[in-house]
Amino acid sequence: MNSKSGFVVLLVLFGLVLGCSEQKTPARLTGKVTYKDALVKGGTITLHGKENSNYSLIINSDGTFDKADLPSGELDVTIETESAKPNPKGHTEAGRRRRTRACRALPPRRPAPPKGEYVKIPEKYSKKETSGLKVTLNKGQNNQDFSLTD
Repeated sequence: MNSKSGFVVLLVLFGLVLGCSEQKTPARLTGKVTYKDALVKGGTITLHGKENSNYSLIINSDGTFDKADLPSGELDVTIETESAKPNPKGHTEAGRRRRTRACRALPPRRPAPPKGEYVKIPEKYSKKETSGLKVTLNKGQNNQDFSLTD
């Protein structure tokens, strides 16, 4: 074996070792979100991994969430509920009419209906730097409830 092919073999082996690290092990996360002991019935949970990898989980109308194929390890968590607001900013009827007049050839587009019921939670939970929430995922099934307070 010459030195060039030996180097290629080492690179392949090194890649396999890195690719099989614990961070790539599939995990599943389920749970529920509450704020002041009441269910949070809409919004999004974002898990922030290393190297800017993010994983979004939808909060269902019964306050639960469920997501598979997540990496194992410790992840920072943010939670937002603004996406469940019934009339998000910029989606007023007047704004829709203006956009429709400007694009007469296109049919009017309506905003996507909110997912679940809007529950206002403190803004600190929507920012990675201030949420204070973390989860450690292990290979396989994980259950983690998030109980939010003021």
